[in-house]
Parts: sequence; structure tokens; C-alpha cells
Amino acid sequence: MNYVGKGNPADFSPQAGFKIQNTQLANYALEGSDIIKTKEDKTLLRMCYTSLNKDETSCIDCYQAPSGLLSFGKTATRVVTVANGQTARLGEIDGQSAVMISTHELDTLFVSPIGSKKLFDLVVPSV
Repeated sequence: MNYVGKGNPADFSPQAGFKIQNTQLANYALEGSDIIKTKEDKTLLRMCYTSLNKDETSCIDCYQAPSGLLSFGKTATRVVTVANGQTARLGEIDGQSAVMISTHELDTLFVSPIGSKKLFDLVVPSV
């Protein structure tokens, strides 16, 4: 794992080897990003967001990778079609809420202890 900092995640595209989307989450601040190499020598970016609400201690981990690298494994998911021809998968990973938004080129996976509806509303583009 290589910590790359709090800068604009899209600036780390050359290091990651794929085009990273700059994800903005309402009422959350980016705390840092890591570039992670997998066992298959593929690369993904992990971004960690923390709540700006001082009464809330929740965080959201966001993973971006070229399509097909991220998955829920054998966990049951629900699929929802969202804006711009994207699909979103909803499920759980290790007891936490998870939402994955997929395009033809990029998968973005959000994982958090906050409730699944709240996470979905935060991360899925409105239609």
C-alpha cells in the first residue's frame, strides 16, 4: 500500500494506471488516499472520508478500480439502475453497508458502518 495523501485523487491517475474520478461526498471530507496493489498486480485507489458532523463518527471508504476488479464476492446484492446508464449494487461487506457504482470503465465501491439507505443516498447520483 502506498499512501498518496489528501490531494485531488484524480491527480493520482498516472500512479494508479487508470483514470480516477474525484468523488465528492456532502458533509464528508477526504482524509487521505492509498494506492493498493493486488495479488494479481492490479492497482486500485482507496479514499477515506470522515464526517464533518462532529456528532457523527462515521467514515466512508471508497475504492476505485478498472471495471471487473472489485466485487462483493458471494454476498447477496440488489441491483439498481441509476443515472447515465450506470448501475449500483447494494449489499454488505463484513457487516458494513456497501454500494458499488459501475460504468463501462470504472467501478467505485463505498463501504461504511452507516445505514445502507443513507450511504446509497450519499453516493448514488440522482436521476
